[in-house]
Amino acid sequence: MRPLQISAETAQKLAESLNLPLEQIMHMPSAYSACQNG
Repeated sequence: MRPLQISAETAQKLAESLNLPLEQIMHMPSAYSACQNG
């Protein structure tokens, strides 16, 4: 899968909510999809 194309702000919010480093967020499409879906 390709790396995510999301804004830095969104990535940062995800990193905070999931308590993960930003670099890891950028390689986790499933995590972003879960947030998108609700």
